[in-house]
Amino acid sequence: DIGSFNIQKYLPGDHFSTIHTERGSIDSIHRIFAWMTYLNDVNDGGTTNFTHYSLKVNPQKGKTLIWPAEWTHAHSGGVVEEGCKYIVTGWIQFS
Repeated sequence: DIGSFNIQKYLPGDHFSTIHTERGSIDSIHRIFAWMTYLNDVNDGGTTNFTHYSLKVNPQKGKTLIWPAEWTHAHSGGVVEEGCKYIVTGWIQFS
């Protein structure tokens, strides 16, 4: 089941700084995978950072990331330095 999704906008200086996973509480235990699609290019900043892998993914319009919702894929968002960042995010989950 693909549940609800979120469309998010980050302005210059914005980011999701908290390192988190998609199964961080009893309310999200049904999530199996997370997904995110970048809706625009960001020329400076706005990376998605996967902590355990020292991996930073640059936002590019149309690029979709899919990852396990487990602690192994803890992540955060880098600061948008210039322009705006638009993403859509959601989960593949047990219903």
